[in-house]
Amino acid sequence: MSKVLTANAIRYTIAHLMKVAAPKLVYQIQIKENTVQLVFDGVVVELSTMLEDSLSALLAGAAPTRKAASADGKEMIPVFLADDLPFAEIRGETVFVHADIITVAFLLLSRKEEQLLSQRDSYGRFLHRWSLAEKYAFIDIPIVDEWALLLRRYFKEFFPEEALGRNFPSLRLTHDLDEMRRFPNAKAAIRSILGGDVLLRKSPGLALASFRDYWHCWREPILDPSYLGAVKLLEISKQYGFCSEFYFMGIERGESDFRYDVVALPSVSAFAAQVQDAGMVCGFHGSRLTCGDAVRFSIEQSRVERMLRWRPICGRQHYLCFDVEKTPRVWEENGIQEDSTLGYADREGFRCGTSFSFPIYDVLRDVPLDIIEHPLVFMDVSAHGRGLSDEEMLRSLKRLFLRCAAVGGEMVVLWHNDNTARDWKHRFETVYLPFLEWAAGRLRGESKHDK
Repeated sequence: MSKVLTANAIRYTIAHLMKVAAPKLVYQIQIKENTVQLVFDGVVVELSTMLEDSLSALLAGAAPTRKAASADGKEMIPVFLADDLPFAEIRGETVFVHADIITVAFLLLSRKEEQLLSQRDSYGRFLHRWSLAEKYAFIDIPIVDEWALLLRRYFKEFFPEEALGRNFPSLRLTHDLDEMRRFPNAKAAIRSILGGDVLLRKSPGLALASFRDYWHCWREPILDPSYLGAVKLLEISKQYGFCSEFYFMGIERGESDFRYDVVALPSVSAFAAQVQDAGMVCGFHGSRLTCGDAVRFSIEQSRVERMLRWRPICGRQHYLCFDVEKTPRVWEENGIQEDSTLGYADREGFRCGTSFSFPIYDVLRDVPLDIIEHPLVFMDVSAHGRGLSDEEMLRSLKRLFLRCAAVGGEMVVLWHNDNTARDWKHRFETVYLPFLEWAAGRLRGESKHDK
């Protein structure tokens, strides 16, 4: 067995594949040399794994692949299969899976891929452009889930549908509150209006609108556009029946990336109360410096705790900063139970190869942790940064949702409260709002169908 695929790694990966493929089936695992056997009641499924000396070719993008139809038959997906063999075949009471669906699934779920590949950007982030998803063209497909459902087809030869169980699609809306006060003082207003609207965006009209916003919120702080954007997202989620999650920052004045004082600003605690009254979720948005610093993380988290009056145990890292060797331990030391950092900063899609939640893996200790990751599928600024038009962005949202729905998974969306007005107003109204209405209708239809 390769050094990458330890016994713990295999059990971790199989647990996720079975969660997707057949959540009700009970099984036992037998690990052998380059094969893994799943033993059910009278049925054996034998899966192949990649040889250690094949890993370098895999990471370089040179591993042999073939195509197979997706769960709904609407996509052709890659499977890692060198020989001229089918994905799997049945002989008697045994299913032989010739394609390797364990090795790559583990690299994606555990983010071991990021430990084995050294490229990083100026923020220390691993980007899509260096990933296996880019090299094998599956960023728009929850490839691990699709492999699991290929496996499910063979289970159905031996077990009825009700014995396998089924998963149901869902939509998880999240909002990083990077800003809760666009105009904290006159100096910041001048910098934002002249530097941003006039010099950067070259828009006198936008500058005039910003000046009006500043005048109004100077007289009444709750009219600040960042605060109003957060309230707008909350009200829209109420309207469509979604439970949004709002992540607050805990940086103080004089510290790197300071945006607002979470403890001292009354509008922040007022908004947090609105979120809780609506039955929605308040969480923590750790600064980029916290992804490898447990002490810094704890300090910022405690400030948000002071504002909320209870310790937040879910959230996301600022700028999606994530160090595969350090960040999981930072979260563990600070009692984080759920996270949604793992999407790519430069590309929407399936960074972890799945649309299902899963336990974060500690690659140094070779064990899963009691922290559940809800992988991020779509972030507004990632799609915007790729230069997508409004129409293309909406198309991307719908396509990714349909890929999640096809496997019964969860689509996690991040839309920032600042991206609801000004130069984002049209995009918000022609992308985010139509998507929510469309997705809500699809989910209602799914619910009716299930009844």
